[in-house]
Amino acid sequence: REVNALLERIDGLDDDRIILEIQRIVALAGDGHTSFFSTDQSVVDFQYLPVVFSQFEEGLFAISAGDSLTDIAGLRLVAINDMPIETVREKLMPYIPRDNDAEITYTYPDQLQCTNLLHHLGITPTRDEAVLVFDAGGKPLRRTVRAMTGEQLNEVHWTAARASLNAIASSAHPTFLFSNPTTIPRLMSRPNYWSQVFEPEKVVFVQYLTCWDQEGGPSFKQFVDSAVFAYLDAHPDHRLVVDMRYNSGGEPRTAAPLIAGIEARSALFAQNPPTVLVGTRTFSAAATNVCQLKDRCRARLIGQLSRARPYSASEGRSFSLKNSGCVISISTQFVQRLPGVKDPYIPMDEVVPMRFSEYIQDVDGTFEGALGR
Repeated sequence: REVNALLERIDGLDDDRIILEIQRIVALAGDGHTSFFSTDQSVVDFQYLPVVFSQFEEGLFAISAGDSLTDIAGLRLVAINDMPIETVREKLMPYIPRDNDAEITYTYPDQLQCTNLLHHLGITPTRDEAVLVFDAGGKPLRRTVRAMTGEQLNEVHWTAARASLNAIASSAHPTFLFSNPTTIPRLMSRPNYWSQVFEPEKVVFVQYLTCWDQEGGPSFKQFVDSAVFAYLDAHPDHRLVVDMRYNSGGEPRTAAPLIAGIEARSALFAQNPPTVLVGTRTFSAAATNVCQLKDRCRARLIGQLSRARPYSASEGRSFSLKNSGCVISISTQFVQRLPGVKDPYIPMDEVVPMRFSEYIQDVDGTFEGALGR
């Protein structure tokens, strides 16, 4: 019905409105792997605001800003062109494919950058600029921000609200929400996985960043056998913490050696089951592994709600629309990650709020709680 309605009025729409309507129609499927984002397509030149936003417990904040906008980095956004940000969020929701509403928390701040979408939704009068209204110490601060092309955005010099990121991050992307002074240096070398022993907490910490073997390095099996289980076998009084907050998927079978190794050491993990850190970014194969660790290894899950359902359509495969060349991902399999669980969220043992007041001070509450500090 929606496709037919679009076809009936397509002659009166310009290209970016057509593609934005395709995005809305694909989102009607109601699963995160059947997806289409207009900003990922090359057939239309969209425009963007040089500001990176992210959602926290206290509201939506500018975590990074470009060039002449450095004074807004770290401020809470309250409105766009006098439309309250809560209303803006509601208008954006139908355009975001998702398993559950944690995807909204994770994705809608990125979508706010696209002025074509803001104009399409009637939030801004043009595609060329937006008036952003911030809370500056209890007083409204209005900034008219000009949009720029994707190429121009790639040339922007960014200033992060979080001072520790300015020397290393090009735009303080929201993935850095799940980082701290300990993990940031590792992330910059882009490993697929790494480990560190923390004393005196007696913790073997593993950050599992993507569900693929490391190209040019040890396989995940070699890694867990030598860096994780060899140490735990020699130090049975230590706990295992696996951080999967960055991990958005890949091949779920990659983690099989970790799961099998824990199962084979039932006595070792009887008193201290593994702790797994989960974030809104945790998705797809990573969410499958999280559920396997909970179901088969009695893992304790702490962090934020994952944007993956414990049951969902999955295994996205892409195809191109023949007229526009737009690329759509469509689910090809159904995955039951936790038997019998019908809640749209993976059940957590402890939900840790993401607070801007902690983020700005380099405090990672999930990490600190897992280490027992």
